[in-house]
Amino acid sequence: MEENQELPEKKAPASVPSEISITEADVSSRYDDVYELFSPDHCDTVRWMEGAYEFVCKNGICLRVHISAPGIVRLRYTPNGQFERDFSYALRPNLENEKVTVKLTETDNEYLLVSGDIQVVVTKAGLRVRFYNADDRLLCEDAGGYSARRTVLKGWSEMKVEKKYQRKEVFYGLGDKTCSANLQGKKFENWCTDSFAFGRETDPLYRAVPFYYALTQGLAYGIFLDNTFRTHFDFNSAGDNTVSFWSEGGEMNYYFIYGPDLTTVARGYARLTGSHALPPMWALGYHQCRWSYYPHTRVTEIADTFRKLQIPCDAIYLDIDYMDGFRCFTWNYDHFPDPKGLIDELRDKGFQTVVMIDPGLKADPNYAVYSEALHKTTCSKNTDGQVAYAPVWPGFCGFSDFTDPEVRKWWGRSVPCIVPQRRCIRVLERHE
Repeated sequence: MEENQELPEKKAPASVPSEISITEADVSSRYDDVYELFSPDHCDTVRWMEGAYEFVCKNGICLRVHISAPGIVRLRYTPNGQFERDFSYALRPNLENEKVTVKLTETDNEYLLVSGDIQVVVTKAGLRVRFYNADDRLLCEDAGGYSARRTVLKGWSEMKVEKKYQRKEVFYGLGDKTCSANLQGKKFENWCTDSFAFGRETDPLYRAVPFYYALTQGLAYGIFLDNTFRTHFDFNSAGDNTVSFWSEGGEMNYYFIYGPDLTTVARGYARLTGSHALPPMWALGYHQCRWSYYPHTRVTEIADTFRKLQIPCDAIYLDIDYMDGFRCFTWNYDHFPDPKGLIDELRDKGFQTVVMIDPGLKADPNYAVYSEALHKTTCSKNTDGQVAYAPVWPGFCGFSDFTDPEVRKWWGRSVPCIVPQRRCIRVLERHE
């Protein structure tokens, strides 16, 4: 090569997408992940199965429609023809289906299910669903309908339903959200999160309830997505006249609850998930809560000041500083030498005492509750079978597996260690 001759310029390698559809992937290239999309093609089989109608497509996707009570319709989808075990943490344990009459008719393009005040239409092409009341007024209808996404690394990672947004339709619900009551035009993620010092646009937050109300032209309905995975809800945020909800795993399993008014929808939702007992009168009053009041004399000073200034107050909270090194079911006797005496004194002054409990048990072999948890194998585990640890206030902690009924009983039996004879109220904090 001659002196001062310029070297040929190297071409930059073509960028490879980090994630690509299986239809576009090149076997000679490497990708971070490869995905495949599934959607219903044409329904060619209808069958009665386990008290519900199943609509089966040629490509194996199946929709099961079950009218479980007047005005309540359950819809379950499977992308491969195999439904998951029918179990829910959200539904009442003693929930029973009501006896209803369902009539099925068929046209060239659709199936129609009629039961009482509700009509459900399922199209043969695409399994798109429409809901009507007995007066043939449209309540809710699918746009794109059901779809599923599977990747090589994540498996089934998105189960989605897309519906049409109706003009002037409004939406409420989903638990803690920082926006206005009407969710229309917004998009949300539901995943219980410790969002300390959250702001106006923070999402997600502490509580996540995968249920929303819709009100359109004076008629109300509700959608309850019974899925414990991370979920997403989009109420026409892009202005494309669609409303969609999806989960990052599990099964597309949702309930359509007809009103016609919002109160009836609420009753239908309560029928499914249950309702709590009426709270005592004092629970409706003002509660004084902050992090944190200690020692004993500071708590009584707060109580006496409320009474001196004649400020109504029914409860005082003790945050985790009442504990011994943030260990659950213990007291710091340097700060609170006589817990029972303090609680009795506050009650005599008209205050209920509420103490905080965290689900994390300090990983300390000299801490009796933690040692018992390990012995009884109550702690949640990683996929390798080892106890799952994470840092909280006391340092690294193990977390009780509350999905196990026996663990819940064990935890309940430990509560009297704080104060016997139910002299105070316990609040399980940081459960997100």
